[in-house]
Amino acid sequence: MKLIKTKKPKHLMNIYKLYLKAFPKNERKPFPFILLKQWRGTTEILSIKNSTGEFAGLAIAAIHNDLVLLAYFAVSSTQRGGGIGSKALQLLKERYADKKLFLEIENTDTDAPNIEERKKRKNFYLKNGMKEMPFIINFFGTEMEIMTYNSDIIFDEYHSVYKKEFGKYISRKVKFVRYK
Repeated sequence: MKLIKTKKPKHLMNIYKLYLKAFPKNERKPFPFILLKQWRGTTEILSIKNSTGEFAGLAIAAIHNDLVLLAYFAVSSTQRGGGIGSKALQLLKERYADKKLFLEIENTDTDAPNIEERKKRKNFYLKNGMKEMPFIINFFGTEMEIMTYNSDIIFDEYHSVYKKEFGKYISRKVKFVRYK
C-alpha cells in the first residue's frame, strides 16, 4: 500500500468521483480551488493505492507551516473492511511526522440522523491514535469536532490554516462554537 501525490488527469478523476460520493455538498470545497492549491504547493492531493496498485481512496491535506489539516480522507466503498483506512492513516502520520496533523469530523454529541456513522468514524480515528480536542467548530453550518495525532492545537492554530490556505471567504465560515 502507498500514497501517491496525484497530478495526472486520469488519476484525479478517480479522486474527484470519490470526493463527490464520500463528502456532503456542504462540506466540499470547489475542486478546482483544491487543484490550484496543490499547484501552488500548499495542498497535497494523495491517491491511496492498495497492495496491487489499485485505487483505494483519497487524502487531501492542506499544509501551512507546521500544521497539516487532513481536509478529506476517504476509502472507496469497494475497498473497505480490509484495514486499508488504518494503513493509509498510518502512512499519513509518517508522512507528516514533523508537523501537527489534525482533521475534522461531524459532531458526535448531537441527535443527527447519521449519529451511528459519526460515532463509528470517531472510534476509527481514536483506535488509530488520534485524540479529540476540547472544542467544537462550525464549518459552513455543520458542527465539527477536531482530532489531532501528534500534538494538541488550539482554535487559533486550527483557524490559521483556513485563513492562510483558503482565504477570507472560506475562513469566515469556520467559527469557534464552544468548549466541550
